[in-house]
Amino acid sequence: MKATIWKFPLEITDRQDIKMPGEPKILSVGLDPKGVPCLWALVQPGNPEWRISVHIVGTGNPAENAVGQTFVGSFVQGPFVWHVFVN
Repeated sequence: MKATIWKFPLEITDRQDIKMPGEPKILSVGLDPKGVPCLWALVQPGNPEWRISVHIVGTGNPAENAVGQTFVGSFVQGPFVWHVFVN
């Protein structure tokens, strides 16, 4: 099957796991048109499933969980700025 861009809603929490078709390429994070935090990835539907760990850190908060992770972007939600890392 051809590569497709999928949207994955995020919870504002320290850590969460997201299942995606294998070998995804994370493209960006932000708010969708309804204001829901999301991560967009280029995926290969039909490939074996991968589990991606997502870490979200607010500006000024401890960021130990983000050390050694890959930064994928930041987004603003109301008065908060969130920074998203994946492993």
